[in-house]
Amino acid sequence: MPELLVQGLTLAAYGMGTVFTFLSLLVGATVVMSKSVNHLSNRSVENETSVVPMTRSQPLTRATDAAINPEILAAITGAITAHRGNNSAQRDEGTESGNNK
Repeated sequence: MPELLVQGLTLAAYGMGTVFTFLSLLVGATVVMSKSVNHLSNRSVENETSVVPMTRSQPLTRATDAAINPEILAAITGAITAHRGNNSAQRDEGTESGNNK
């Protein structure tokens, strides 16, 4: 019986050692790839002529009705109206049948 137990522990140690080794190599490869990509991306940014920060010509404000296409506005309004109508009809049917949600 002790021989079987020793074989089981040996097999478990080899298995866990193999998994640990594989995961360590995977982490190492990931770190190396990450550093190489960061190095290459920094080099490509330095090669660009100039980076101009984005500036806004107008301050951020709420969208006005003039900025929205009237056809799209009509479609959105119709969808909301239909959705509200369907939900209120379902709620009314649920209360009439005694099912309160």
